[in-house]
Amino acid sequence: MCDIAIMHVLNLFFLLLLALWCPEFLLPGSAASVTSNSSDVQIQAIRQAAKLAAGIYKNATYSPSSAFSLDQTVVITACNSGYLPHLLNFDCYAQRLGIKYMMFALDIDLHRILQSRYPHINSVLYSSEKISPSASYFRSRSFNLITSRKKEAVLCALTLGYDVLFIDIDIAMVQDPIPSLILQRYDYVHSVNVRCSKNRNAFDYANKEHEGNTGLYFVRSNPRSITIFKQSLQAARKQPELDDQTIFWNTIRSMNSPQFFFTKQCLQHVSSSDLKKEVIAWKGHDNPMSEMWLACPLDACSFSVGALHGRYGYSEMMRIAKLTNRSIHSVHANFVNGAFKKRLAMERHGFWILKSHLGGKQLCKDFILLIPPEPPKGEVIVKAVAK
Repeated sequence: MCDIAIMHVLNLFFLLLLALWCPEFLLPGSAASVTSNSSDVQIQAIRQAAKLAAGIYKNATYSPSSAFSLDQTVVITACNSGYLPHLLNFDCYAQRLGIKYMMFALDIDLHRILQSRYPHINSVLYSSEKISPSASYFRSRSFNLITSRKKEAVLCALTLGYDVLFIDIDIAMVQDPIPSLILQRYDYVHSVNVRCSKNRNAFDYANKEHEGNTGLYFVRSNPRSITIFKQSLQAARKQPELDDQTIFWNTIRSMNSPQFFFTKQCLQHVSSSDLKKEVIAWKGHDNPMSEMWLACPLDACSFSVGALHGRYGYSEMMRIAKLTNRSIHSVHANFVNGAFKKRLAMERHGFWILKSHLGGKQLCKDFILLIPPEPPKGEVIVKAVAK
């Protein structure tokens, strides 16, 4: 009887946490089950999906590093019905790399399609009456609601004690990105909205035009991360005209607690004492390492953003990567506006590996990284900062 009472108290505690950290979680129009809107069912659905996704790799014996366990780490993505083909293309990459993930379906139609036609996709319904099932454009009201909803999904997983690797569905995983993202001493590892260039330190936290990209990041589950995500979501509700990425970085740059620290590059295989020498305090903070929220930017060539935007963006990125001996791990089709144009851009450069999904049968192609011709000399390629 005591055990039953303790379990009941623990369930109530988790329900209260989710109600606090996921503000729409207990409101009408928000659900994690097709058959029921009850809070207990919602929590159990997310818990079960997280349990299935935990460990990241389908081969349980494989891990890119023996230094730490991935048992409490999940990969998350999210979208609505308008991006079903992009989700299936993303799933082709995940299958190719043997990666498990949680898929937060942002409308009920998508969740039903996934359950009936693509049951291998680990889908959780996380819908809202406010979200349209159609594809949306950057900074439209629907787009901003969707991006905030993604943040809420990540926050729910963090609250349940899972570290999260979030990957947008318009990202092509050329190589396994996980060993470069899940770094032991960092709380937040992120791609950047800066074009690939010869300068490996082109991204500058002090430059307000530079933002970390919220389409690809790793975040560690701890009270500091939870506080930051909560503050960001609260700010988003007050600024519905802005996208989650702008709000998130405005939040980080303006917050006093927790305190933001960073390194100019992501450092692997370094001791705590060597890492501490490279850590830079934002706004003059000076706290012991255990009290900081530590972030680092991924390489702008290896984890490129915006390379599929513009006539010669991809050619220039590949030229610089070859010149500076950097390998390509992922390519993000952002800054290409609209689902149809994103698909065309990915197809044109060889990143669309979904062969067919007619009749609910998903067929994937083999992936081959295309090497484009170099852009003409003297051609104006793109601005340094992708916007």
